Amino acid sequence: MVKIILHPKKKLLALMLLFMVITSVKAQLAEVAQPDSFQLDSIIQLIDEPKEPRFINIVDKEEIKIYLYHPDRIDMQKPHTKDEYYFVATGSGKYFYDGRTIDFKQGDLLFAEAGKDHKFVDFTSDLFVWVIFY
Repeated sequence: MVKIILHPKKKLLALMLLFMVITSVKAQLAEVAQPDSFQLDSIIQLIDEPKEPRFINIVDKEEIKIYLYHPDRIDMQKPHTKDEYYFVATGSGKYFYDGRTIDFKQGDLLFAEAGKDHKFVDFTSDLFVWVIFY
C-alpha cells in the first residue's frame, strides 16, 4: 500500500506525476533498460557510490526534475525552492517533515512542500528514492 503524506487536493497531482515519471524514465533510459521494460537495478548501477550526494539525474527540465537518490548514512538535505515528491523504490526508515517524523517503507509516496525542513533519518542502507521536483 502506498502512503501519501500530502494535502488531499494534491493526491491526483501526485499520481499524475508518478505516471509521468514512469513514462519519462522509459524514454530517457533506453540505453540502460530494455526498450519495453524498466529495470531499477540498471539505473542503480549508474550511481557513483563514492560521490556525494549520491543521485542520478533522469529528467532535467525547467518544469520538472526527476532523480534517483541514494543517501548514505546521513541525509544532509536542506529545504528546497520547489515542491517535491519522494517515491520509495527500495528500503525503509523514518521521514522527518515539518516538525514530525513518520515511518516509511518501499512503495510509499512522501511529499515535501517548498521551504519546509525535511530529511530521511534512521534509514536502511538500501534506500533508493525517486525524487520529483516540480
